[in-house]
Amino acid sequence: MADCYARALVADDLAAHRQLLTAILESQGMEVQTVADGREAVTLAKSVAFNLILMDVSMPILDGLAATRLIRNHEAAAGRPPANIVMVTSHGDQADIQRSLDAGADAHVTKPVNLLEIIEAIGASRHPSADVLSIKWRDGMEIDHGVIDEDHKTLIAIINQFLDTANDDLTRSGRALEALGRYASVHFAREEALQQAVHYPERAVHQRQHQALFRQLLAIRSQFEQLTARPDTSASQTADQGPSIASTKAQIGGLLQQWLFNHIIGSDFRMRPFAKAIDAQAGTLSSLPLAVAAAERAEVKPANWV
Repeated sequence: MADCYARALVADDLAAHRQLLTAILESQGMEVQTVADGREAVTLAKSVAFNLILMDVSMPILDGLAATRLIRNHEAAAGRPPANIVMVTSHGDQADIQRSLDAGADAHVTKPVNLLEIIEAIGASRHPSADVLSIKWRDGMEIDHGVIDEDHKTLIAIINQFLDTANDDLTRSGRALEALGRYASVHFAREEALQQAVHYPERAVHQRQHQALFRQLLAIRSQFEQLTARPDTSASQTADQGPSIASTKAQIGGLLQQWLFNHIIGSDFRMRPFAKAIDAQAGTLSSLPLAVAAAERAEVKPANWV
């Protein structure tokens, strides 16, 4: 599926931001190159035809606005199709957005990045047959502690099962959504225990995020159950009859993607400096499926999951 996507350039002076954006783009199959300042971005954009450029505004040597103007000038002089340039910055008021557009950017995304906003930015650079509602695990998404990475892969596989079956097999998709709740609950508990063992300084914040995400997942499950309980639910339902299973599945899928990616890449990524210590603590843990099975045998129900 990688051939459905195009080349992307990430320009940001902070390595963590470059890693985060690269992981998101690579998870959608894009080929990504990165630079640390605006001058490097202009030099590379002159030699490589990028379809998408994620450009930080505040960078040394040459800022993102000036770099964008130079890239646009080169594209016009060379008769090259313009890249889709998206400003990624912590400044998001109307004046900042207008400056980005005036410089030649196509869009303006405010940090911390939102997966769905980046997906929309990718949209103009994608092959039309590519499926937005498909999450692909790639090496760039790993956060360097094996047990947690494997847990994430398992959760993503369950989300894909839900997305793949929701159009035509409501029973299987409902089971996938139930499984996601059980697996997420066990994963959160494992992750929090590992954080406590290595004295992770942001553990309390991370735990609150887990609680908020689990409430979100409960709401998603409730929404899906209400939809599938309707006797007239079908993929071909008309607008007069209300939302179809396909449109609601897309909404739920978007929420799940945003939930998982923003947490895995945006939050769990911060644990990378503790990777070795976490791996040392996690050496005796079983795989997530085995841990969930053990919890079910012990009749340990996920907190707040009814």
